[in-house]
Amino acid sequence: MKFTKLISGQSLDLRKIPTYFFKGNDKKFNENVYFIAGIHGDEPEGVYVLKRLFEWMEYTFEEDIYSNFVFVPVVNPDGLAKKIRNNENMVDLNRNFPSSNWKENGKGRYYSGPMPFSEPESRYLGELFSNYPPSLTFSFHSWNKSPAINFDSIGKQKSMTREISEFFSRFNNYEILDSIGYPTPGSLGSYVSEKYNSPVITFEFPSLDKHKTTFEEIWKNNERGLKEFIFTLSS
Repeated sequence: MKFTKLISGQSLDLRKIPTYFFKGNDKKFNENVYFIAGIHGDEPEGVYVLKRLFEWMEYTFEEDIYSNFVFVPVVNPDGLAKKIRNNENMVDLNRNFPSSNWKENGKGRYYSGPMPFSEPESRYLGELFSNYPPSLTFSFHSWNKSPAINFDSIGKQKSMTREISEFFSRFNNYEILDSIGYPTPGSLGSYVSEKYNSPVITFEFPSLDKHKTTFEEIWKNNERGLKEFIFTLSS
């Protein structure tokens, strides 16, 4: 597959946010499928899985695909470099999107920022979504709890989103969660599902330290499901 490198975003600390686009062969539907990782800098597990998926698609996969793809491997390069969750302003980028449930909260782990899209990293994603409206978004995270798949969708999209989540769960045996158990105002999932009526499926990979696993083990546990899903989009 031949990916085109789009104009990169730029973090507060002037690091690039590279983005790659693949144009599918179906001009009628023009669906944009997003794969996003690294919105939290202390979650490198998702960055690694997305890197491996991208490499496979770019160098090995040769089927015709009808969907477009947008890959954003690292949304928060400053946080990744410093191994911290938030960006250089200590804003949780996954609380900085202008969804209807956004609210300003105090400083700390989930700091929303002073207003939606106050941060260049989240604004960059907003611009991408505007230029390439998402039809389906996969967001890669990790946490200390049991591995899980969580989804955000509205109305008629819910049954389809659950079906996709169940598809992946058959391969990786991750639990499917309708909710992660606490509110996420201003999150990517809330914003995209609301503004674009487009499902967002979040993978919560096992964190390396808590689960005593490796990057490669996480990739291997998800490799088949991700590849099989890509094959379902081939014409």
